[in-house]
Amino acid sequence: MLVGMTVVGLHRSMTFAELSMGELWKAFRPRVDEVRHRASLDFISMRIYEGPVGAAPTPGSRFEQWAAVAVNQSGPIPEGMDSREIKAGRYAVFDYRGRADAFEGAARYIYGEWLPASEYELADREFFEVLGPSYRPDDPEGREQVWIPIQERKRRG
Repeated sequence: MLVGMTVVGLHRSMTFAELSMGELWKAFRPRVDEVRHRASLDFISMRIYEGPVGAAPTPGSRFEQWAAVAVNQSGPIPEGMDSREIKAGRYAVFDYRGRADAFEGAARYIYGEWLPASEYELADREFFEVLGPSYRPDDPEGREQVWIPIQERKRRG
């Protein structure tokens, strides 16, 4: 269970097919020190899907991607940035180690094996990853925590 968290950062609309997360992070990283009241040194990579999320995201799934950091109190938001509350709720948390571009195998496991075998289904909340302060997407030893919003599967009757 996650207690709500507020993040501050940059965001843009995209799909996995037109992925431009690298550009978003290149714009945010040099400005991160402008964010006051950081809750930790970690970074938050967050996606908010358009419309209900009933199944695993596809290459054409449109979402709002965030490059952000968590804050522990409100304060002035740097020019050009926004804040967003990550809603409280139940999340499945997976530890991933490897390059960001190799995550597809882990995603196949999460959405194709773990989720169907569990008593859960996807919930309509934010998906996000927690990245350490020295995280690099090209590092084969890179570590991230993957937070997938879940809820108890609705009984069909």
